[in-house]
Amino acid sequence: MEWTVQKQPDLILLDSTNEQLYQRLSRIAPTLIYNSHANLEERMRKVGSWFGMEMDAETWIGSYHRRTEEMWSSIKPWIQLGETASVLVHHRGDRLFVMGNIGLAPFLYHPQGFTPVCKVQEALAAGRAYKEISTESISQYAGDHIFVMMPESDEAREATEKLFESEEWKGAARRKKRKSVHVGRAGVEYGRCLIVQQIAEPVP
Repeated sequence: MEWTVQKQPDLILLDSTNEQLYQRLSRIAPTLIYNSHANLEERMRKVGSWFGMEMDAETWIGSYHRRTEEMWSSIKPWIQLGETASVLVHHRGDRLFVMGNIGLAPFLYHPQGFTPVCKVQEALAAGRAYKEISTESISQYAGDHIFVMMPESDEAREATEKLFESEEWKGAARRKKRKSVHVGRAGVEYGRCLIVQQIAEPVP
C-alpha cells in the first residue's frame, strides 16, 4: 500500500473482489475492478465500457480474431491431428504450475491448434485457471510441445533452470521426443495478442 501511495497513480486497476482493499485503494486514486481470469474478449469489452470506447473494443476484437485465424492457418500444415501441447510456469517462488484456462494455454487449444493432454483436459473441464504439480509428475502433464513461461523473479527463474536439468524433465523429453518453447513472461502479463508472432516460428 505504501508503494502505491508513493507512485501517486492517476488510476488503479484492481484484480480482486476484496472490498476492504478496494476502499483503501480508492482513497489513493480512482480504482476499477477487473477479473484477470476472464477471457480476452470479456476483458477488452470491460475496458471499452470504462472509457466509452465500446465500438473500438469490438473493432479490436474482430481484428484480433482475424489475425489469430490467419496465424493458425499459416502453421496448420506443421501440426499433426491430435498433436498436444501444455504450458508450464514457476510462480510464487519455486512452485510449478500447469496452465488451464488462462493466458497462453487456451490460445494454444484453438480448433486449428493443439490438443490439451488428458490431465490438462481435466483442469479445463473443472474451469481451473492453473493447477500446481510436482516435478515428479511432469510426464503426466507434458504434451508433444511444452511451452515454458520464463518468470521474472530470480527464485522462480532459478527453479525453472533447475527443472530443465532434472532427470524428470530429461526423461519426459526422451520418451516422446517432445519439443519445448520458452516464452517470455510478457506472454501472460500482456495477453495472447503479443505472443502470436513469438510462438509461430518455433513450432515447425
